[in-house]
Amino acid sequence: MKNLDELKQFLIYSAQHGYGNDNRTERKEADGSSTIEVSNDGFKMSDNYFGGEPYGGRTVISEQGEPTWIMVYYGGVVGNTLGIDTIYPYLKEQLLNPDDHIPVRGPLGNKRDKFEYKLDLEGNLEEFSGLEQIFYDGELVFKTFLAGGLVDQKK
Repeated sequence: MKNLDELKQFLIYSAQHGYGNDNRTERKEADGSSTIEVSNDGFKMSDNYFGGEPYGGRTVISEQGEPTWIMVYYGGVVGNTLGIDTIYPYLKEQLLNPDDHIPVRGPLGNKRDKFEYKLDLEGNLEEFSGLEQIFYDGELVFKTFLAGGLVDQKK
């Protein structure tokens, strides 16, 4: 791996061109999953997930064709207050604006109207775990568990 700053910059770039971006390129796989890929400056992000409710997947970052970083995630809508048509547009907004320090999902916190987004992380970009939550009018309506970090650093 070149350095963590370059990885951070690519994670931000891939977030802005990935799932939250309505103009993303996505393909359906034979196993029923979907894959979004973003490439820039020797890095490639491959986000493969099984959509619907709940959902789960993994994001792999490769540098010069070698796997460097991974994140796995699982989550979905909680309760029956709001549907995906209301929650997911807000989630996509958050995913377009990842935290600068550890850009693995959205910002660490954000509020808009009755929505509130929270990302609680432990660790750093090299090894982390966390919980992403969306609240509506103070009620939990969405959550995602995530974990990841560097991979294949010692040959």
